[in-house]
Amino acid sequence: MVEVTEVKTKSGTTVYAQGGDRHARDAALDKFLKFYNRDFTIDEQKIIGNIWYNYKTHKGKNLRGQTVAETGTFVGPDAKKFNPTKKKMIDVTFSKDTRGGEYTVVHEMIHAKKFMQGTPGNKHDEKKIDFEAMGRVSKNGLKNIKTGTYFHPSGNKSLAKMKIPNTAKGEIAQKEMMKDRKMLTGSINKSVTGKVAERKADKLYKKSFFNKKRF
Repeated sequence: MVEVTEVKTKSGTTVYAQGGDRHARDAALDKFLKFYNRDFTIDEQKIIGNIWYNYKTHKGKNLRGQTVAETGTFVGPDAKKFNPTKKKMIDVTFSKDTRGGEYTVVHEMIHAKKFMQGTPGNKHDEKKIDFEAMGRVSKNGLKNIKTGTYFHPSGNKSLAKMKIPNTAKGEIAQKEMMKDRKMLTGSINKSVTGKVAERKADKLYKKSFFNKKRF
């Protein structure tokens, strides 16, 4: 029988976790809950509903060759059993090198909320999700962001074309990321959640790093 850990969020929803050694899985789940409870409101958590959390012990890769941190949904008897008040259930997977990052957790849970609100995966804008996540994470979480579309060549086409070393491009992306944080929240030290985070991301996205032409 598969061993499953069950924990409650601040909103009363349940996260079901399976995979790996129980002690290590529970430690990872504690981090997930810390970030999830801090960076999402009770109303948002209720929209998302109960979550199935897959704990991976390896450094998995998806079909695009990227490190695995993925969110989707499933339906059927198990969804009805574990998430009875919804028509489907969130299924989130974190590999070894992604599960401890606040930014990654926030990014995936923004996906989760969009799925549960009826937005299909092909309508999710990865850049805009990273922009919104920038407004949600804690000040401490900002220090550990080294991946994502801010640091990918596809993040900003103008920066990608600049004939400067990649280290210099990374430094520019880092500075622009912090500018986006200030634009979303007013300060590096502040963060936003809920409808405020979503509305600000919608309103300010065109002014973000991802759409700039010059640096």
